[in-house]
Formats: sequence, C-alpha cells, structure tokens
Amino acid sequence: MAVDRFRLLVADDEEEVRFDQVDYILAEESDVEVIRAETQAEAMSAIDRQVIDAAIVDIELDVEAGGYEVIREFARRAPE
Repeated sequence: MAVDRFRLLVADDEEEVRFDQVDYILAEESDVEVIRAETQAEAMSAIDRQVIDAAIVDIELDVEAGGYEVIREFARRAPE
C-alpha cells in the first residue's frame, strides 16, 4: 500500500532558502515532497497543478507583497 507524501511548497526568490536550508531541515524526512518555486507565478502554478499540504512563502516573493497572493490562493484551496 502506497503512502501519500506530504507536499510542502517552498516559495522564495533566494536559492539558498529553497534548497540548502530546506534540504538541511528535511534531510531525514523521506515522506515529504518539496515543491520549489522561485517566483509568484511558479508558486501559483504549483498550487494549480497539485494539492499542497503546507507552504513556506517569502512575503516579498519576486514582487513586493507577491507572497500574500500565493498565501491567499493556498488558503482558498486548502482542504478543510
């Protein structure tokens, strides 16, 4: 029986955050799938394509306050 993986969206325009820091924190977590986005558009696309369980979002993602839109969309689609 396959176990569903926890999907974590990491949306940040800094590569160090998207990769190094997240990989360090989740190194032992094989059941977490990290979806990375560098821009607001990439983050919104990721939300459109799949169910995201949690998100870490830079509020100033590639445009001032661009992260707020990502968070609003994530919250709107979040399962109850």
